[in-house]
Amino acid sequence: MKSKYFILLFLIILCSCSKKQEQKVEPLSKNAIEALNVLNEKKTFVDDASFSNIKKRIENYDRGGKIWKYAVAIFVLIIVFMALLGSYDISSEERKRPFPIWKGYLLLFTGGFFGIHKTVICRWDGFVNCILFWALFLFNFSTIMIYWIYPKLLFYIPEYSLFIRIIFWVLVIMLVLDFFLIPYYVFRYNANYFRKNKSEDRMLIGKSDSYDSANEIVNKEIGQVNKDLENINIYVKEDYFIEDPNKDKTFWGSLTRGAKNFITFGNSNKLEMEMNRLRCLSACCDELGDLYDSCQFCNEDLSYRLISSRIAVYRNLYLAKELIGIVKNKLSTKQQSLLVDYYFKCDMPKYQMNINGIANLDVSFNSEVFLDSLGSDLTVIFDNLNTKLENESLSKKDFVDAAVLTGLNVFVNGLSAIVDLNIRTKEAIIEVQTQTSNALLYIDEAVIGIQEYQKYILRQKEILEALEKANIAFIQAYVPLREQVFGKPTFWKFLTGIPKNRELFKTNEFREDLQHLILVCTEYSKINQSKI
Repeated sequence: MKSKYFILLFLIILCSCSKKQEQKVEPLSKNAIEALNVLNEKKTFVDDASFSNIKKRIENYDRGGKIWKYAVAIFVLIIVFMALLGSYDISSEERKRPFPIWKGYLLLFTGGFFGIHKTVICRWDGFVNCILFWALFLFNFSTIMIYWIYPKLLFYIPEYSLFIRIIFWVLVIMLVLDFFLIPYYVFRYNANYFRKNKSEDRMLIGKSDSYDSANEIVNKEIGQVNKDLENINIYVKEDYFIEDPNKDKTFWGSLTRGAKNFITFGNSNKLEMEMNRLRCLSACCDELGDLYDSCQFCNEDLSYRLISSRIAVYRNLYLAKELIGIVKNKLSTKQQSLLVDYYFKCDMPKYQMNINGIANLDVSFNSEVFLDSLGSDLTVIFDNLNTKLENESLSKKDFVDAAVLTGLNVFVNGLSAIVDLNIRTKEAIIEVQTQTSNALLYIDEAVIGIQEYQKYILRQKEILEALEKANIAFIQAYVPLREQVFGKPTFWKFLTGIPKNRELFKTNEFREDLQHLILVCTEYSKINQSKI
């Protein structure tokens, strides 16, 4: 019976909810009604199942919330815009070879509407494609959300305004023109960005921002590390110590330490000195860990710079070969390869002790155990006295015996606590000495590792310095010849190619400059063969 009543109640609630839902159904908007009318007029383009599905999608979309619609649209467009900015910021300095034409066509067919095929080769008009696509997407967002499962119907059923049609055809015309102009775009990009170094103006006067900053970092880092290592070496060899900052320096504290040192036969004072020494060594270990992190950071920075320098060598030698190949018909050079350096990384030894953990090694008199044992013995003594008092009168001898037993228990428990204190103090001394040995071993291994890092860093700096000087010499020799051979990139040069066999190439001055470039490239290549 209860189940029947429950089912009946459930059906009543369901019916009431359905009535409420029917009451909440809102009428369709004007745009939705127009879309349904257009769909009815062009019903012949779709089958019955698709017609019914599209009709439901129009109604559901119209009755859905408006916030999520525009949120999705804006999110998609922001992602596209950020992708364009990221592609535009790709540095040509990291390229080993010229930008290939096939990649331009690949980007045109995959992201042409977004303009990525232009921004990747540093053309700002790629953002025009993005803005047009943005407008097209935003003004037709509702239509796209309804018909995206039937993309073919987007060209047959919806009716677009004149403004939207103009935007669409402008975008299409731009893409068609880009299809024919991509080779020219790539030609200009390689001429303006690949053949030119962004810092060549400073290199022409003998300066290099990259090496100057690296040199400053290394000198500062190595100087500070050497200074810290010298201090750590002094702290280790000359038995420096760090006193406990929480040490009780009052009269009572001094009296307590003196008493504890007396009953431990001087071991308490020895433990305190050992802990102060360990505290200093632990601080040195922490400092070495920080020095290791600094060396690792400096090493990673120089490694990235060295990779960029190796790529620059590869690119510059490629450019020299390209130029010489235009001037000379016969060019015999071996195939060059990009040199990849070994990445050095030193694993620091492990050391678990820290300054805060040293406080746990301190040993104090266990007064709680002493008082608990003494209290138990006194309880037994007082219980015996109470029992005698209930049975018979207490004599003077009973009080004397009780006092003797009390004194004896105090002595025995005190002696037991003192023995325990001495045992725990000796164990703590052994533990501190073990930790001290571990700290000294860690310091020795850490110093060796940091010094290895320093050697590797200095070697990287040496190679970077040599490559940067050679790079400056190359730029000074290459740029004047590049301007004479290639000149400014024009559409006519793109169509006809770079002219060869010019009278300029036969002059003595040009031949001398070309021979100088060849010698610079030879030395450049030899320097690049230097390994870490």
